[in-house]
Amino acid sequence: MTTILFYFLIVLALAGSSYYGWKSAKSAKNRQETQEQKRLRSVLLFVNVLLFAGFLSLVITILNDAFILTGHEGLLQQGLRMLLGSGVTVKSSSTSLTLFAATIDFLRMVVNIGFLLCLRAFLINLYRSDIFIAKNAKLVRWSAHLLVLGAFINNGIFTFGTGNQSYSFFNISYLLVSFVLYAVAMILTKANAIAEENEYTI
Repeated sequence: MTTILFYFLIVLALAGSSYYGWKSAKSAKNRQETQEQKRLRSVLLFVNVLLFAGFLSLVITILNDAFILTGHEGLLQQGLRMLLGSGVTVKSSSTSLTLFAATIDFLRMVVNIGFLLCLRAFLINLYRSDIFIAKNAKLVRWSAHLLVLGAFINNGIFTFGTGNQSYSFFNISYLLVSFVLYAVAMILTKANAIAEENEYTI
């Protein structure tokens, strides 16, 4: 089932990215862009593809977990067979899925999507040459908050439970990146204050 969903997400992500790329190219004809803006637009396209796939996988995961946790996995299997063909085999995961595991998976996906949304808004501001503004500092700070939360719900150095009921948490990488982002947020806040002072002085 995981493989089927993976290929399904790839197809939809490619379709969404192609449509967005066509719209971006069409709108770009009416404006002059620097090389930096063109690179940022390419990065934005990639982030949009990730967001599209993230939202789609979130919806599919919620529906899948809801069917399994409510004991209606048979309906899900029948629907997938009707959609993808009678020869498709769906592997059951109801024996290992718990409400706690489903909640943690949901939070992980929400954190990743939230981080991508902050990154997208930040890149849009850079594309518009809005660098030293208060919104950028807030976006970076929110990204750091999300990574701190992600550190406690993603696989890390601590584990409790055994077998399918085990849970790993406290990801050091997430935590270190969040510290860097907190520092960047402080720098942006100071730079924004200096820019405002210089503007008032002039």
